[in-house]
Amino acid sequence: MNRRMNKGLTLIEMLAAVTIFSVLSVSMYLLLNTGISVRKKIESRGAQILNINLKLDKLSQEIRNIVFFSENDSRFKGNELNIEFYTLLFDYNTHSPKITKINYFFNQGVLSKKTEIPFKEQNFKEYGFIEGLEKINFSYFTGNGNDEDAFQNKWENIKKLPKGIKINLLYKDKSGKKTFFEKYVLISRHDEFR
Repeated sequence: MNRRMNKGLTLIEMLAAVTIFSVLSVSMYLLLNTGISVRKKIESRGAQILNINLKLDKLSQEIRNIVFFSENDSRFKGNELNIEFYTLLFDYNTHSPKITKINYFFNQGVLSKKTEIPFKEQNFKEYGFIEGLEKINFSYFTGNGNDEDAFQNKWENIKKLPKGIKINLLYKDKSGKKTFFEKYVLISRHDEFR
């Protein structure tokens, strides 16, 4: 009878409680760890998409600041994979805008940017602008005809600027997920030179 009066847990009860506590602890750890991992992936992908959108905005601003030199020379060229033009870029060293020749070109999954300041020694910089691209397409808005005819894949008219540019990008991240970007940029100086 004395044995029944002792209050406490038996060894088997203690082992069962420890086992249940261990299983619950491991389950909670795995759930928390998975949640943190998913959050990091989502944040990383979101940062990549934001970065591409910011770079597309920068490219758009450069296109909107386009300059031309004379009535016979807009110095604007473009095809599906390359675009070359002159624009005004702010020089933070001199605190003034500078006319700069810009060339964006696509090669092996990278949209690269080359900038040149005319009449200056060591006048160009070239670097990867957007990496991880599977495809890019520049098309040029003429404003003529119906919607299908309004865009051309090549711009060769040096006397005239396109009325706008459509930029399509297909981005592929490290995990293989693809994201499509489309940007339209209107050029306000689209009238033909006289």
